[in-house]
Amino acid sequence: LNYTTVPNTNRISKRLTRGLDTEYQRYVTSGFLTLQRAVDGFAFGLAARHGAEPLPPPADVAWLAPFPTAAYSQNPFYLAVQSLLPLLLTLCQLFPAALLTKSVVEEKETRLAQTMRIMGLRHGVHVGSWYVTALVQFGANALLCALVCSLFLPHTPFWVLLLYLSLFCLTCVAFSFLVAACFSNAVLAAAACPVAFFALVLPKYLFTGTNRFEQTGAKIAASLAAPTAFAFGA
Repeated sequence: LNYTTVPNTNRISKRLTRGLDTEYQRYVTSGFLTLQRAVDGFAFGLAARHGAEPLPPPADVAWLAPFPTAAYSQNPFYLAVQSLLPLLLTLCQLFPAALLTKSVVEEKETRLAQTMRIMGLRHGVHVGSWYVTALVQFGANALLCALVCSLFLPHTPFWVLLLYLSLFCLTCVAFSFLVAACFSNAVLAAAACPVAFFALVLPKYLFTGTNRFEQTGAKIAASLAAPTAFAFGA
């Protein structure tokens, strides 16, 4: 008997009620009650042969019914998009991240930073200009993503969406600078950055079949990668 065919008992309640829960039917359709009846019948028969009062197995008189829940409406769009939304929002950051990485590496290739320092540019101003450029670029991206998400997430405050996406964009800036430090060829860096960024979101989908109480240590370790942490939150 595959234990995944019966309802998960690691949690005692559900955070969100989605109307009538039919998971209880798995005890019948999975064959669990058939196996339970065979085990109970053997145990009660063995006890009766040793002088105990003969009783029918509990599975013979058991019946199942769901707990009543309030009326609800279900939107099939949300059910379809719930696993794709983190992936789509991550893909929205690939082009800005690749563009920023390529620009930084191009500056290293042409040695523009050294030339500007010779002309009197201070190091703090140079680094600050890169951060301002990146924040403006990713800030506009976060604003557009938050506006689109607000269209089909009307019950979520807009500032929450914007803050969440903006924090993720900050990690994208740090990731782009990290990748840029590892390359000296701008074209190669621009190609490697999106691949590495997309690969870091895939660990989230390794835990698709688990609930929030299972493998928490592995999930926390995987969340050290910003795209994976963002995918879990989204």
